[in-house]
Amino acid sequence: MIEFLKIAGANIIVLDLNDKRLEFCRKRMGVCHVIQADGKGGELKELDRITDGALPADVFDATGNVHSMSNAFQYVGHAGRLVFVGIVTADVSFSDPLFHAREMTLYASRNAMPEDFDRIIELIEKGQLDTQPWITHRTGFDSLIEDFPSFTKPETGVIKAIVEVG
Repeated sequence: MIEFLKIAGANIIVLDLNDKRLEFCRKRMGVCHVIQADGKGGELKELDRITDGALPADVFDATGNVHSMSNAFQYVGHAGRLVFVGIVTADVSFSDPLFHAREMTLYASRNAMPEDFDRIIELIEKGQLDTQPWITHRTGFDSLIEDFPSFTKPETGVIKAIVEVG
């Protein structure tokens, strides 16, 4: 998401619970504004400060976490858009009065079309999309079964893991 937002020229703000992921966004992805969620509303105050009270027009939640997705509604500015990129198997709930008062639009994105992959490949080939910062872990095909469980744990710092074949 960050790479595509950078290509679009967006002013990016990343909010997360995990300080290591925020550090990754700041240092490796070049995001200027990162906010650590505290669960007490501090993140909303910081977001309000960064946006001069306007809140973002577009909010993307790529967590696949039901709590994050439910909380994301409060971060969207008036007439803004909330896009769920991550998918979750639980029910997402939100305050309907908040949703209507801000006149926001909710979108969901799950599958890409072949032309999307063509665009991604073209951006990589032209050097406009750098995948190297995302690749934080590598394993060989023979070690995949042993290494895979660690790739699912946030504390290992995995962003993207590559399986090297051959």
